[in-house]
Amino acid sequence: MRLLWVTARRFGEDLPQRTQLEVARALMARGWRVTFVAPDSEIAASVVEKVGARFVGVNRSRTGGFGWLTFGRSLKRTLPATLAAGDFDVALVGWQGVAGSRKALRASATPWLLVDRGPPVFSSILGRLQRWEYKRAWGLTASSSGCVIKSQALADWARAKTNCPDPMILMPAGVDLERFQVGEGGGSSTIIYHGRLDSERNVSLLVDIGDELVALGNELKM
Repeated sequence: MRLLWVTARRFGEDLPQRTQLEVARALMARGWRVTFVAPDSEIAASVVEKVGARFVGVNRSRTGGFGWLTFGRSLKRTLPATLAAGDFDVALVGWQGVAGSRKALRASATPWLLVDRGPPVFSSILGRLQRWEYKRAWGLTASSSGCVIKSQALADWARAKTNCPDPMILMPAGVDLERFQVGEGGGSSTIIYHGRLDSERNVSLLVDIGDELVALGNELKM
């Protein structure tokens, strides 16, 4: 089986890249061939190829508010040739790439699923532009073959607010299992947050959760 994965993730720069890379690694261990189409950089190809996947680089501006626009335009130029050469069985498309990918995928008769790792959170003007593109992407999923999303809460929202067809598959996160060992737990519980420290993400709620757990008699470190 051949998978085309269109993502706006900047490989080698974004912490959440681990999910895409480890899911790809697991699929390849089961005989899949995986090709990523993602923003190009000096290190992106080497990061992807290190796990055994192929990489096709496209343009994505680093100027705030123009990333999704340039990404979509670059996909429209690049994907037809990539699809013609790859003979892909299915495509996964991050919401940022749906508008730029849909026509080429339809022309090549390649079934595709929208991938949503989470909606935009910023309330600025640029954030509003992102939300417009986000809603537009979900509006185009009626022609998709399903959705791959991060959480049950997001799945409940999608079923209530969008026309995305089944299957609706949960993909919380991907990790390299060889990095972990089964062992006995002990001591205090630990809350670890990986992400940006900004007000839009309500990170301060983690402190409130910690206070509640301590009030219930739990030992906790954060």
